[in-house]
Parts: sequence; structure tokens; C-alpha cells
Amino acid sequence: MTVTVSAQTNSTEAKLLNYTDFTQVKQFNKLEVGVKLPNHILVRVNNFLTKANVAQSEKINPFLQWELDVEATMTHPETGTVKVIPGFYYREYERDTKSNSWKDVGTQFPMRIRFSPPLPGYWTCEITVKVKEALLQELSDLRFTVVQSDNKGFVSVHPNNRNLQLDGKMIFPVGVNFPSPTKNVNNYHTAAAGQPDNFSPKETHKVTKLSEWMTYHKDIEAYNNQGGKFIRVLQSGWSSLLEFEEKGNYFDRQPYAWEQDRLLEFCEENGVYIHFNLMQQEPVMNYGNYDMFDWDWSHYNSNKAYFEQDIFPAYCYADGKNKQPHEMLTNEEDLRYHEQRTRYYIARYGYSTSVYLFEMLSEPWHVDEFSGHEEPFVVDDELGQAVRKAVQNYHERIATYIKQTLGHTNQLVGVDIYTAKFYEGETFIDQSIYHPLIDVVSFNPYAASPDKMVIAKSEDNNMFLMNENSMARMISSLAAKSGKPILIAEGGAGDGVDECCDFAQQYLDIMSFGFTGLAGFNSWIGWHKGHEVTWPTMVACQQFMNSEQTIGTLSNTNGYWVQGRQAERHLKRDSKKGKETQYYVSQDETRAVGYVKNRSYNYFTKRNSDACGKVTFESPFNELRDMKWDDGNKPLYVEGLEKGKNYKVVWYDYKTGKEIETQCSKLKRGKLRLRFPELSVTAGKPERPELWFSVVQSDCEL
Repeated sequence: MTVTVSAQTNSTEAKLLNYTDFTQVKQFNKLEVGVKLPNHILVRVNNFLTKANVAQSEKINPFLQWELDVEATMTHPETGTVKVIPGFYYREYERDTKSNSWKDVGTQFPMRIRFSPPLPGYWTCEITVKVKEALLQELSDLRFTVVQSDNKGFVSVHPNNRNLQLDGKMIFPVGVNFPSPTKNVNNYHTAAAGQPDNFSPKETHKVTKLSEWMTYHKDIEAYNNQGGKFIRVLQSGWSSLLEFEEKGNYFDRQPYAWEQDRLLEFCEENGVYIHFNLMQQEPVMNYGNYDMFDWDWSHYNSNKAYFEQDIFPAYCYADGKNKQPHEMLTNEEDLRYHEQRTRYYIARYGYSTSVYLFEMLSEPWHVDEFSGHEEPFVVDDELGQAVRKAVQNYHERIATYIKQTLGHTNQLVGVDIYTAKFYEGETFIDQSIYHPLIDVVSFNPYAASPDKMVIAKSEDNNMFLMNENSMARMISSLAAKSGKPILIAEGGAGDGVDECCDFAQQYLDIMSFGFTGLAGFNSWIGWHKGHEVTWPTMVACQQFMNSEQTIGTLSNTNGYWVQGRQAERHLKRDSKKGKETQYYVSQDETRAVGYVKNRSYNYFTKRNSDACGKVTFESPFNELRDMKWDDGNKPLYVEGLEKGKNYKVVWYDYKTGKEIETQCSKLKRGKLRLRFPELSVTAGKPERPELWFSVVQSDCEL
């Protein structure tokens, strides 16, 4: 369908680009409308994009709403549903493998509108075009009919406010971070592996080549081929962030935007869901961590000295020598540009049901930081307070812009917060967790200690008392304070740990994280070269956390499950508690699901080099030791199940989740004793440091 409206000697056209039969538009699938602008407007747009030497009045920036605003009003007459969808500037490319780059092949429709119709039936579309905030044209003759599809729609918060759901069914995202194209090349600095820092200061928008994007796509495809359904991506200055060199101008980075279109298309076709972070933290750091100094705020060196001779561009918001990163989070002009960049992302990618979460900023506690020095965010002084307030302001401003100004509610909106000083009170908590327009809260735990999940707690498995030190207690408190589901955006054992123990600690973490009260989690380990060996266990975790055993327990009745945890000494002489369990009990008290763990199996006892050996652990953390359920007269229990009933208990193997043993048990003194198969970790025995279990009330015979 094409509509033409006269405009002096020019014309504006709107065309449905991805359908030929306008009576068969699929519900929750992408509908793309192309808008052809009048020639006299296109000339002014091109003047801006090519930096033509003409008067400013002869230029139009197509990325800023106050210069060029194309919007579609989609109306569903039967229900009165109205959706206002912003348009975005678009370039069409072809991959040119010979030049390892992209070829701009042009398009007759440089403005695009993407929409996933949520309701079947007849729809109308009215398009308005404004230039410099003045109405130029209206198009109102687009019509289409939507038919039902097998697309399940958008992910939302479960009514229990602790979990997520899709199409009315609870889900539990378990995935891997694939932050951006960097796997086989140090794109932090240069364009090719093993080469010096030789990319041109004038071509920072070209650092990541086509070959690296292709590798990135292939990695995600390979993970999906193994069954992976959840990933997290980050917008990084060297490869995917659409605004870096020039504020409000995303033209030079359009190939990156185009490649991310391809990523979404793949995810939509293959049922992959994306935790989409809108900015990795380096641009808000004074000196970037992990040597990412080419992509940080300005021209400071690691010693906090300003380096006048730096030839590489500063981040475009660093438009003053003495301006600090946190100021761009409160400055009104800067915030308007942040809103425009957000608008572009929403317009281009917000249609997709494969994006389940837009997270506004990665690790904002690094704002103003000089890597290797104290982060201002965590210091209780005037600067620290200013930084924390600025982060809160940015989160609340962008969330409000997405949900209210744009009226965009397709995806969840989330924040990534600092939790290391959580129990010191409210001072260090990002206060934006309380904002009603923010849907979920994420944090990033990195620790390697074998007892990090449950350090100290009361005798009652299912109660939280003030003296308890556990991840579950922190998550429960954060969920209660915020009223929101809690996710791990990224996490693991920490730098250098996993490689020096052949990922032993990684496997334990990902088998355990899901039972701490989270709504989902993403591993940081998995995207680096050589980490593919961890994928099968990641997928096994994803499958178990979304199995009938787990979801049936969590979603039972109204979904108000109870979390329990316990740690005990293996033998009385031990100085540390060597075994651990965490679990969920269903609302009706007829089901449970969880894990048991042998803490003697850890990064120290499984070390493959001295890099993991520079610690002093007490018994039994310092030696591999097999553990049986009745060793030491300190059994592990599930509490909270209905009394007087029999229960079928099934045990699932380490790393694979395959069923290995079934038992019939009965509560004793109100507790279900966990008679787990031997947690064997020594040579000659099955490697079983951790096992999952499920419990269901049953007529089984003892």
C-alpha cells in the first residue's frame, strides 16, 4: 500500500514495506512503514549529514525531534486503542566482505516507523511530518488488518511482583552476557587483534569491523543452537552505542544500528529474549576501567591529570574541560539529548517482543570514577551525594520519558544498582529503585568465596532475621523495599577466577543463583573466546529454572512462594559449614524445588594453577571431600511443606540436570530431610558437587 500526498512540487509517500497482503499483518510481529520525504526536505537533511558548507537554516538533523518529527498514530477502532509511534532515520546497507565494511545502498524511504500490533482486527494509521516543530504534512489513508500469530507478546511483571511472565505464564530468564562485538579482537583500542593502537582519531565510529560483527552474530547463533534463549547486550562506545563522537548525531554509526536490526530479526525468528542495556559505563567514567580509556569521558589519565595532547575524541557530552560526567545526568540540555537518543532506540528496537527489558545504564556507581581509585558514588561526602543524586535523576528522567512522554510500555524498564553497602542503610542505595515507572531492579554480584550464598543465618530455614548474612536476605530486602522483581544483570566469581579452576566456580554459581529469590540472572562468563564450554550447563540451568518442577512451584496458586536456605557443618570438627541448600516451597505447601551443594568443591580445591591458590581456607574449604546426607548428624531439610503427607523427591545431576534418583519421603518433625545422593568430588567417583531436587506431594510408598 502506498499513499502519496502533494506538497508543492514534491510529494511525501508512506508505504508498508514488509507486507504485500495488508489483510494478513501478524499480531505482535513487526510492521514497518517507510516514509519518503519531499525533496526539499531531503536536501536539507543531506546537508546536515554531509556537513555541507551552507547556512544552518538549510540543514535539518533527522535524529532530533525538534528538527524533524515523523510520528504514526495507530488506531484500533473496535477497542479505541491508540498507539503513537515515533519514526526514526534509517539507512540501508549491504555487507561487503571484501572491504570488511558496509556498503550504503540507499533507500527511497529514509524515515521508518516500526509497530507490533497488539490486537487482531482492523487498524488505521495516520502519519504526521513536522519540520522545526511546524506541521508539514499529514497522511491518513493507511489501513491494515491484523491476524493472530504464535508470537506470545511482551514480557511483563508477574502479579506477585517477584517474577516475570510471558503470555500469562511465569518465566525465569537465565542467560549469558554477549555485551558487544569484541570476542576475537581488542576493540577497546584497535581494529584488529595483535595490532597496536593505530585506528584513526577521526574514525572511532569504524573501529569495529564487519568481521567482528559477523563473529558476534555467529556466537549468539551458536549459543541458540545449543538451546540458549536469553542474552544480555550492552551499547558500547567502540561497537554499538549510536551516539559518541557528536551529540545528537547518529549518522556515522548507522552500520552498527543496522547490524543490531539483524540481531533482533534473528532473535525474533528463534525465540531469543534480550536484556538490552542502553549504555556500558565507560563514557561516564573519567578514566575507563579494564583499559577502555579510549572510550571514557574525556582526556584524563590514570593519575587524574588532564592530558591536553590526547588526539582521540572525548565523549560528546564532555563539552567543557572542567565538566564532570555526573553533570550530564542533571544538565537540562544534556538530558534533552539523552531523551532523543533514547527515543531513537525505542523507535528502532522497541517494537520487538524479543527485547524484554531496557536497562538504562550499566554499573552507574562508576560515574566520575578514575579506574583504580575510589569511586565517588560510594563515598559519603558532598561529591558522592551529588553523583548518587545525578544517577537517580537520570534513571527517573529517562524512565518517565519512555513510559509517559513516549507512552511506550512494551518493554520493562530497569536499573542496575550498587549493593555492596546495602546493609549500611539507605545512603548507598540508588533511590530510583522506588520510582513507580521503573519495573525491575538488577545488581552485579562478583565474589568467589565458597560460602557467599549463605554466610550466616538463623536456625529457621524459611525466616529472615537481622543477624542473617545471605544473598537471599539482601534480595528479599531489596524486593520488599522496591516492590519489584530482582535480577542479576551480570555476575560470577570475579576476574581471573574461572579460568584458573576450569570454570568449576562458574558451574556452582549458575546452578545456585536461581534459588536465592531472583527473577532471573545473566552470567558474565560465556562470551569470551574459550568460554563456549560453559554453554551446555547454562542451557541446562535455563531449562531447569523454566521446567514444570520449578515454574510449577513458583507459580503455584497466586505465586507467593517461600524461599528457604540452610548451611551446616559436614563434620563436627570442621571450622566452616561445608554443605548448603536453598529452595522454594509452593504457596499451597505441596511442592518444593532447590539444590544441595558440597562447599569443599570450590575454585581453590579445583585450581589448575597457583593463580587460584593464593588464599587461606579453613576446613573443609581447603580439601576435596565427599559428603553423604547423613554424615555428621547435621542433615539438610526443606521446611514449610504440608505435614502428614508423603512426598516424591527427584534428584538431578550436576551440570546436566538429568534425573539420577527418585525417593519417597515423609516429613519428620515438620521437616523433609534431604537424603541426597553422595555429593562426590574425589577421583574415581562421579563428579557431583551440586545437585538439584524437586519435591511433590504424592501417594508414593515409603
